[in-house]
Amino acid sequence: MMKIQFSLVSKVIHEQEKIIEDIKKKRMLKEYFVENNIMIFLCTLIYGAVLGTYVDSNQVVINAIKIPLLFFVTLYISLPIFYILEQILGNKVDLTQIAMMLLTGYLIAAIIMLAFTPFMLFFILTAKEYYFTIFLNIGIMGLSGYFSLYYIYRNYVLFHDNRKWYPSFVTGSFIIAFVGTQLSWALRPYFHSYDKFTRPTQGNFFVAMAETAAEEPIIASSLLCSFGFVAFLITLLFLQNSSTRKQINEKSHPRVHQPDIVPLRPYSHYPQVPPEYIPVARPYYPHPPQEGEVPETQEATGQDPPKKGGNTPSGQTTERSPPSPASHEDDAHIRMEHQENSSPSDAIDSTEEQ
Repeated sequence: MMKIQFSLVSKVIHEQEKIIEDIKKKRMLKEYFVENNIMIFLCTLIYGAVLGTYVDSNQVVINAIKIPLLFFVTLYISLPIFYILEQILGNKVDLTQIAMMLLTGYLIAAIIMLAFTPFMLFFILTAKEYYFTIFLNIGIMGLSGYFSLYYIYRNYVLFHDNRKWYPSFVTGSFIIAFVGTQLSWALRPYFHSYDKFTRPTQGNFFVAMAETAAEEPIIASSLLCSFGFVAFLITLLFLQNSSTRKQINEKSHPRVHQPDIVPLRPYSHYPQVPPEYIPVARPYYPHPPQEGEVPETQEATGQDPPKKGGNTPSGQTTERSPPSPASHEDDAHIRMEHQENSSPSDAIDSTEEQ
């Protein structure tokens, strides 16, 4: 069971595209839902128990319940808002798909808090300063929430094919931030021993934060600026890594440039050649006729060969008239038949004689 859960953690961190593809096609949604909830509960339970070591053993148990409660109540209060806004904007998304995209983002926050658990325990044991511990906890939870929203943003980018989801994501992110901060204030104390589970509700998180920062401005400003700077650097590194990975993929799988194919124009679009410019086919003889030899054209037409001197039987001289277009066509046809019947050796001999 634990092996399956930790494989989910690795898959969420390294295979976000594959998870979104499964959510799109509604594959393994039940398994993802159960495993995400279990992993969020375990990670936040460990972090809450470490916070409780600041006071006593009773607070360890109470904080181990408060931190998972903070996560799940914030998640399921904001879930209907995300879903309704998606439907209003015209995106075809199911409630289970929205829940899975939010759950994977919350799991990222829980994993980051679990990673900071040894860091938090170290300062609780070595520097037991009340205000420093408060701002350190606020910084860790704020940093994890920032990367959780960034992961949810990437989920939306990979899931949707358009930008209509943007208003719903921005509105839902503000809801998560306000509900989470106010609920964390309502579930206090975390670093005091108290006989009840929570204190009476009074004020809000932002007023209390301002008052605490006014009492210890140096500690508050230094810690919050440090965590903000770390978030900024990690974001830059992540964006640079994404661009580098894209360049590597383009080099390993280069795109083949396909030349633009000009579509063929209709025949009517081409310029028409006037008939007088069309070349007329001339009769072709493989070799000049010898004396007394009848040309093939005359054999085909059945005409008598002209006598020497160019006189007709009546003694009158014949005048050569210009060939008609029909005779040109006949000559071209005969020439083609002769070329088909002649052998290559005949062509070579005729060329040498010429």
